Amino acid sequence: MGWYYDGQINKSSSEYILIPDFRFKEEIERILDSGNTVYTIKVFNNDIQSNDNHISENDLNNFKFDLVLDNTGKPENFKETVIKEFKKMLTKTPLYNKNSKID
Repeated sequence: MGWYYDGQINKSSSEYILIPDFRFKEEIERILDSGNTVYTIKVFNNDIQSNDNHISENDLNNFKFDLVLDNTGKPENFKETVIKEFKKMLTKTPLYNKNSKID
């Protein structure tokens, strides 16, 4: 978890906190270890290809996300899709909570 987020999450009175980019399972584990519930979202775009083999680009390859969104193509309706799918996701039990073990 980046230095900015360490300790900041538990100080917030917000119902939801958005972390726009995480790249390692350990980052999620740290949030879970502090007793928080986590919903995870992956956004992909097939128009953008990467052959980067760095661990920060590959640690989450087999990670299970609560929501996966396809942002390939035209972005006109993507905002509405994100809002609709996010609201739907919040009605479900998250894949990860404080008792979860991440493989």
